[in-house]
Amino acid sequence: MSKDLFGLGDNDIADIDRRQREELRRRNSKNEPEVVLSMWTLAQLTRDDQIVKTVVYGVVTKCLTDDYQVGDIVCSPSLLSTPPHPGRRIYVTPRLRFECKGAGNEITIREDELSRRLLAPDADMDDIKRQIERGEL
Repeated sequence: MSKDLFGLGDNDIADIDRRQREELRRRNSKNEPEVVLSMWTLAQLTRDDQIVKTVVYGVVTKCLTDDYQVGDIVCSPSLLSTPPHPGRRIYVTPRLRFECKGAGNEITIREDELSRRLLAPDADMDDIKRQIERGEL
């Protein structure tokens, strides 16, 4: 279906939204986190020595929505403050839940420095693993 909604009425758009929600529920009938990350980093972003937001970034190993593909390197939108899930690392944004599996990092970093730490979406996985082993990420 085309993303162009020009010429559609409110009811048409509501029907499209409803069909998309139903499709997402069908794909995720067990209500699992929509995105699973490996080689992840939880980053508290600061500005003027004050934490302004927290994000998580890493390599997508599973995605139940059309937002990302397996192998994509992604950075979440700002995380919401939620109670921790017992035994699992699940982080929540306004629209998606991200589960982090395996080894990861937690950092506090200036907001403007984060872009230097984020990898290019087409980065080679072997190179990423070598950078992690050397402590560069």
